[in-house]
Amino acid sequence: MITNIETITNITQAIVTTIALIVAGFWTYLIFVRTRQRYPRVEITHDVFDIAILEEKRLLRVTIIVRNHGKVLLELVYGRVWIQQVVPFPDAFLSAVQRDQDPVVTGSDSPGEEYGWPIIAERNLVWTQEHREVEPGETERIDCDLIVPKSSQTVVIYTYLKNWKKKRYGLLGQRSREIGWNRNDVYEIGKGFINGSTTKKTKATSDCPSETT
Repeated sequence: MITNIETITNITQAIVTTIALIVAGFWTYLIFVRTRQRYPRVEITHDVFDIAILEEKRLLRVTIIVRNHGKVLLELVYGRVWIQQVVPFPDAFLSAVQRDQDPVVTGSDSPGEEYGWPIIAERNLVWTQEHREVEPGETERIDCDLIVPKSSQTVVIYTYLKNWKKKRYGLLGQRSREIGWNRNDVYEIGKGFINGSTTKKTKATSDCPSETT
């Protein structure tokens, strides 16, 4: 009789342990997969000032402010900053507007979301040897100096940052995911930002928006 009771007790303990493991695994899934806590939660903002340096040129100091709101270390390996001129308006843009045509090109190389403003300055940021790290809850400032024509009056400032490739292992074998974030703001030279923007998480890509010619 005692042996039967011990057997039942052992079986019950094994069942309870199994259920606890299943619940713990499900809870882990909810926290780390459904809420994406395995990946950084990043906010990018810009701080900009400009100053005339020559008769025909201006220095544009773009400070990229990176805030890691997540619980995972952010490891940046690549970044890109580029400036697109809006005003003075390109001749092709004005010509299309004067003909009552849509200046935004839609095609295989363009999703038709915005005009391809000409790129007047850009900077590549590479941290492949030593990743640019931002700890959870911390902020990093990245300064970039770009030279733009003094004739530029209104520009769009773009930033793209790429996170270190994450490798995952599952039932289907090894998989990798590259993620990145971008930000764009409209800036009026000598005056300041015209509008605010929000940080967008994207698939990893380093492509600049295509220019409209």
